[in-house]
Amino acid sequence: MRRIVLSPRWIGWGVVTLAAVVACILLGRWQLGRADESGDLQNWGYAIQWPVFALFFALLWWRMLRMELRAAKPEQPEPDQPQPAVAPTPPVPEQHVPAPRRAEVVRAEQDDPELAAYNRFLAELAARDRGD
Repeated sequence: MRRIVLSPRWIGWGVVTLAAVVACILLGRWQLGRADESGDLQNWGYAIQWPVFALFFALLWWRMLRMELRAAKPEQPEPDQPQPAVAPTPPVPEQHVPAPRRAEVVRAEQDDPELAAYNRFLAELAARDRGD
C-alpha cells in the first residue's frame, strides 16, 4: 500500500486534491463573509456550495486510491468455500437452415404486348442517354 501511496503519481494527486480542498474551503469562507455583508441569497448558496465541492474532491481522491489498491492486489478465492465444478458445455449441433426458395422469373413481356412496348421505349431512352 505504501508503495502505491508514496509513488510520485499519487503524491501529485494528493497535492492537487489538497490544493483543491483548501481553495474550496477558502472560497466558501469568502462567500460566507459576502453573504453576511450583503445578505444576498446567492452568496449564501455559494457559501454552502464550496464546502460541498471540497468534500467531493476529497471523496473522489479516496475512491480512486481505493480502486488503485484493489487493482494492485490480486483477488484470491477463500479456501474455506468450495469451488463450483464447471461442467463442460456440450457441443452445439449445427442446425440445418434451408435455403429460401427462389421464385422463378416469368417473362411477362411475351404475354403482354403493352409491357413489351413500354420496355422498348425505356431501352430507347437509355440508349439516348448513353449517346448511342
